[in-house]
Amino acid sequence: MNQFNIPIDAKTFVTERVIVFKGAEYEVFKVKSLYFTERSQSMNFVTTNRSRFLGIKFLADRDIVIWSQSPLLRKTKFENIRKAFEALSQVTLRQRFYIYREALHSVGYFDYGRVRIYGDGMIANLKNLGIKVSLHDSFSQNRVGLGKSFGVSWIGYSESNPSVIGIYEKPPGGIFSKNYCVQFECEEDRDVILPLLRSFDRSSSQ
Repeated sequence: MNQFNIPIDAKTFVTERVIVFKGAEYEVFKVKSLYFTERSQSMNFVTTNRSRFLGIKFLADRDIVIWSQSPLLRKTKFENIRKAFEALSQVTLRQRFYIYREALHSVGYFDYGRVRIYGDGMIANLKNLGIKVSLHDSFSQNRVGLGKSFGVSWIGYSESNPSVIGIYEKPPGGIFSKNYCVQFECEEDRDVILPLLRSFDRSSSQ
């Protein structure tokens, strides 16, 4: 196991065996899930604010969130949050991946945010489980969208959320065409969920 010691602030640091958050210790082998996200805002096409969040959930239903914004003022902390996520991602990947694979094998699906993902490659919104979309077909027909931007262009304000994923029922059409979409944010265990989704891509094996 690669050794590391990544300082976040005076009372918080991350190693390959323990996470110390505000003076309290948490064992890495008890990590159940991770999420990392970065948000940005801009005005007149100039970035005015960026923020990073690292969330860690543990098996005993405990969780912590480490975050930072305005990297010009807290540059080291801002950068080390990303480094801590990347390091923890590697050392906990197997244990987190196992949780999802076990659910697919034992009950045939798992719920993730707003959606339910099935072991046969179907996905549905939790609010409408009667309508399922095939991940197999969506990947092969280029009906998977990654990332979302939104804002008010005429005043030069915008935000971005690269974690949004959209799985569409049919290929994109005209501006007024109806197209059912299973949409969700992929922040928690993104390093596990994206490979799981792509494992249903039959075109990659052709």
